[in-house]
Amino acid sequence: MNSGINYKLAALLTLTGLALTNFAQNGGPFALTALVTAGGGGTSSGGAYRIDGTLGQSAPGPLTGGSFALTGGFWNTFIAVVDPLGPPVSIVQTSATQAEIRWPVGGSEGYVLESSPSLAPPLWTPVVGVPAVSDGSWTLSLTSSLPTQFFRLKKP
Repeated sequence: MNSGINYKLAALLTLTGLALTNFAQNGGPFALTALVTAGGGGTSSGGAYRIDGTLGQSAPGPLTGGSFALTGGFWNTFIAVVDPLGPPVSIVQTSATQAEIRWPVGGSEGYVLESSPSLAPPLWTPVVGVPAVSDGSWTLSLTSSLPTQFFRLKKP
């Protein structure tokens, strides 16, 4: 093969790769069609779904379709700190200032839910509230006006 054909083949493969990359945001029946430029980022997942996003200014309005809704903006202000030897803690943020903290009923006997506004240094205090049992998990709904709040389960 001459070098002119090699360059054309390399260019064609590169363009094909770029074209395929543009479709990476689509999966199955889902497609993200609104994009904003920002910095930072992270991942949110639950069940069979996962979304990677970027910290930045809210996109104008929520993205909705079927039974799903995605509201742009800053990442959660509620953060779980998980002890690898303790029961897992999960957080479902229900609004900008409200979240449900969840942990399994089994294996969490003797643990206390604590919160801290910072990890540098942490100021852990017991969370006030009475959790309810729902689907095999303790669930506690909380409201916070803090910019960030960390939670953990601790065995005294």
